[in-house]
Amino acid sequence: MKVYLVTDMEGVSGAAMVSAYNLPKNPAEAGILRLMMHEINAAVAGCFDGGATEVQVRESHLFDVELLDPRATLIRGILTAEEFDQGFDAIMWVGQHARSLVRDGVLAHTGSSRSIREVWINGEPIGEPPLLAGVAGAYGARPVFLSGDRAACQEAQAYFGAIETAEVMRGIGNHTGICLPAPVARQRIREGARRGLERINEFRPLQFEGEVEIAVSFKMPAIADCCCNIPGVRRIDSTTIAYRGDFVTAWKVCYLCVSYILVRYDRN
Repeated sequence: MKVYLVTDMEGVSGAAMVSAYNLPKNPAEAGILRLMMHEINAAVAGCFDGGATEVQVRESHLFDVELLDPRATLIRGILTAEEFDQGFDAIMWVGQHARSLVRDGVLAHTGSSRSIREVWINGEPIGEPPLLAGVAGAYGARPVFLSGDRAACQEAQAYFGAIETAEVMRGIGNHTGICLPAPVARQRIREGARRGLERINEFRPLQFEGEVEIAVSFKMPAIADCCCNIPGVRRIDSTTIAYRGDFVTAWKVCYLCVSYILVRYDRN
């Protein structure tokens, strides 16, 4: 059983820090990255407890490769749809945050906290997991587990159904969370990942029939101006663009837009 494990930082227990939100760095970030690595390894351990034969870890925030569980392999670099075409049976998330504009979501955002206001699939506001689950689902992978703050876990269950979740933090504001002690959080993650794989036959890949529309609302009209130069992208309003097509193609186009703003605006 082959697993694609998506990693993030903002949903790690203890990560309610502005440095994890693409804002000015502070010394606490090194500690948050260590906490992230421990939670990743807890998920990897849970995968093997649950019968995984291979786990590929997709890096979202740079981490210390030397700390990664040696049973796992690392996917580092530019995200592409083609990396899902490797026969994955399951996709799961660790350290996940809620979608943008969620009041009690710790460091909640979708794609970019600086430049993106909201993202929709067929008119429904969504967070980051459905976007990757839709691509993974096109290749047959099933969403089985997610860890993060309470809002992220509730969001995943509302979208995917009764997948396994591990709540490691409860938001009481966008930059404030009540966090589980690290050992407790790791144990929850390990157990949840195990249960997710043990229940894999209860889940189905997220697959979209026919065409879908993915729309992205930016915080600046100038970003939409540039994204409209991509063939097939249409303008909804001053800050919102959309693309309609099969899911994987729509994801590729919108991910190209997001990649552009990450380089042009978010990292200046």
